Amino acid sequence: MRRAWISPTCWETLDIRRRVLGPEHPDTLKSMSNLGEVLIRQGRYAEAARLLGETLDIKRRVLGSEHPDTLWSISSLAVALSREGC
Repeated sequence: MRRAWISPTCWETLDIRRRVLGPEHPDTLKSMSNLGEVLIRQGRYAEAARLLGETLDIKRRVLGSEHPDTLWSISSLAVALSREGC
């Protein structure tokens, strides 16, 4: 079962965190990563790749290229791109 309601709930959470905490807050970045993973599981690879690419750019800038969370984002983006066929 794909549970279509998960994605809208994650988008809503992300929108609130961006507005309240800001786009570079660790909780906002976690919501972005979580939503990217949900989109991969739903087979929405292009959408996941866009979001995970944005997440990776912010994490590189804020956390640095060698931070574990940044490295995890690289891996997640690679999964989305490989499943999309890039």
